[in-house]
Amino acid sequence: MKDVTLEELGIEHSRPRGGMTYLHMYEDEHVSMGIFCLPAQSRIPLHNHPGMSVVSKVLYGKLHVLSFDWAQSPVAERLATSVCDAVVGDVDDPAVLLPESGGNIHQFTALTDCAVLDLLSPPYSTQHGRDCTYYKIEKVLPDGHAILAEYEPPSSFCIQSEPYTGLQFEDGDTNNNNNKEVSGDSTHTVTCCGDDDEDIQFS
Repeated sequence: MKDVTLEELGIEHSRPRGGMTYLHMYEDEHVSMGIFCLPAQSRIPLHNHPGMSVVSKVLYGKLHVLSFDWAQSPVAERLATSVCDAVVGDVDDPAVLLPESGGNIHQFTALTDCAVLDLLSPPYSTQHGRDCTYYKIEKVLPDGHAILAEYEPPSSFCIQSEPYTGLQFEDGDTNNNNNKEVSGDSTHTVTCCGDDDEDIQFS
């Protein structure tokens, strides 16, 4: 993942033109890969990855990452421990999030136009109890912990799909009829809509 080039992925530094977009590269029952292209000052709110491992790599630009893990405490059900509050760029190593450590609940804020390559294993699946839940920080405690509350993003929060035109990926089992190669004209629907009563504040 560290050595992949923008040319191989079919993207350019100047790609963001308006809102946030997602380029879906590949997905099967074990793994999902894609690229988020984020214009400057856009934000993907705090969200979780239940029972999932995630590897993320900034391909270009500067990204502020805020992440938490659930604290092992019976005192507060939504008590979270801060893991990361830092700016990362394309020179930084990929971030690895595990189901219960590494900052499984994270937020991305684009400080400049940027792109992030994401690998999820296993993929999100409502059927298997791996649905995406958004959160907001309800309270920061003196000891640095935070209380997180479930949050419905406003309808203005939307990530649109665009075709992926870079390197192609296919199932190594040629006898598998469920091969999910992603061709250049394939699209994968990614839309996020929520409650108009609240606005996401971009930094």
